[in-house]
Amino acid sequence: MNSLQVIRPYRVCRVSKARIDGKNIILEGDDYNKVKYVLINGVETTKISLQGNRLYVELPKGLTLKDIKSIFPIAETATLSGDTLLSMSAGPDIRPLSGLARLIQLFVKVLFTNQGSSRFNPEIGGNMARILERGKSLNRYQEVLPDVLTAISKTEKDIKNMQKSMTLPDEETLISATAGDIIPDPHTGSVSVSIILKTPAGSGKIPLLF
Repeated sequence: MNSLQVIRPYRVCRVSKARIDGKNIILEGDDYNKVKYVLINGVETTKISLQGNRLYVELPKGLTLKDIKSIFPIAETATLSGDTLLSMSAGPDIRPLSGLARLIQLFVKVLFTNQGSSRFNPEIGGNMARILERGKSLNRYQEVLPDVLTAISKTEKDIKNMQKSMTLPDEETLISATAGDIIPDPHTGSVSVSIILKTPAGSGKIPLLF
């Protein structure tokens, strides 16, 4: 069974060297062929060009190398791993999904749905969007970690109920969803959580950083 892809996986590329050359930051240290944009201090820029194995990023106006606290080249990827970002953006290259990728997409969609927001299924939703909004207002996502774990459990139950009357391939049939590695950052208040989805055909991992 196919589903249109609306949640896209991206890879955070490594940067081993960074230097200023005129109006550009030159990055080295990874394969930048599929980089779509770069996050500089959390702000997205698409003013990039690839020359050999070096990525040239136009320096935002008024910014110097000393002002840069973080820089992350973001590339498209076909697989999920510990350095994967999940984006809910759509674009002209929307393509059908099947198998484990389709289950992962469904899980993330339900996880971030707030209960009551669906007219036809008001009971469905893990409330993650609401939980993260509360974490943002507190400026410490560690405070809402217990609610995140509850959201994962709630989403697992929702999807199992949804799949009860459906005949699906093993790769798309959810057996369980559990939190894997939980890594809090005491300095920033952020939390990294991996969600393990188990199916009759194997398992998949969803890394989340908030």
